[in-house]
Amino acid sequence: MIQGSWRALVWIGLSELCALSLWYSASVIAPELIEIWNLSSNSEAWLSASVPIGFVIGALFSSYFGVADFNHCFHRRITSIKD
Repeated sequence: MIQGSWRALVWIGLSELCALSLWYSASVIAPELIEIWNLSSNSEAWLSASVPIGFVIGALFSSYFGVADFNHCFHRRITSIKD
C-alpha cells in the first residue's frame, strides 16, 4: 500500500461520518420544524433535499476550483518556509 493511505482513509471515513450526521440530524428535527413553521409537504421535501443538494454543490465547487490541490500547495509552501 502507498505510504499514508491508511491515514487518508481514516480522514475520509471521519469526514463522511460527520457529513452524514448533519444529514441525519436534519431528518430527525424535520417533524418539529414542520409543526413549528407550518410547512407544506412541498416545503418539507425541499427541507429534506437541501442537505444532499448542499453536499453536491460543495463537491462540485471544490473539484472545479481544485480546493484539495490548493490546500496541498499551501501546506507545501508553508513547510518550505519553515526549512
